[in-house]
Amino acid sequence: MQTRFEGSRLLLPSAGDLLRAEQHREGSSYGQLIQTCIREGTIVPMEVTVKLLEVAMGLALQSKSGEGWSDGRGRFLIDGFPRKMDQALKFEEEVCTS
Repeated sequence: MQTRFEGSRLLLPSAGDLLRAEQHREGSSYGQLIQTCIREGTIVPMEVTVKLLEVAMGLALQSKSGEGWSDGRGRFLIDGFPRKMDQALKFEEEVCTS
């Protein structure tokens, strides 16, 4: 999975892509939970999705520089997240402040 640019925004892999990749990542502390949720057709806890997004964004920021990317900041477009207001609030609380 790779990030790519669309205009001045950095496109992360979709939230679903991150979850699918994480379920098979060796040593993942979330893998079994994600597999169970996918198998049972339930929603992965938002805390897990938010944490995976935070890590992906952090890694993307490490490799970017220039206008709009200074001071650990950037613009991201995330496909498939948030889907509900509580997810948006959790994301702002956990990621936007870090």
